[in-house]
Amino acid sequence: MATCPAQEKSLADFLSKCQGLGVEKYIQPLNARQVSEIIGSKVFGNGIFFPEAGNVHPGKMVLALKRSAIQAGVRYLRTRKSNGSMRLRVAAKGSRCRTAF
Repeated sequence: MATCPAQEKSLADFLSKCQGLGVEKYIQPLNARQVSEIIGSKVFGNGIFFPEAGNVHPGKMVLALKRSAIQAGVRYLRTRKSNGSMRLRVAAKGSRCRTAF
């Protein structure tokens, strides 16, 4: 998705280079309206959709994994040692794990 005129130009140049390569199934141009409908924001301009690709938001994935682990009965305790390093203790159904980071 483009956020400025320079990115709009880069997208257009990229799509131009893709023409005739037989990649239409894998690379689909989107206008600003289509981008807005997909992501729910009018901030962005044109974009490219890769229907066979996926992206993961790392922060959202970590939160979803944490929520699932807690629902499955995993307990954790995060503490800070006197030297400033962090320690994480995890316990789940009879097993324990401790790590420093």
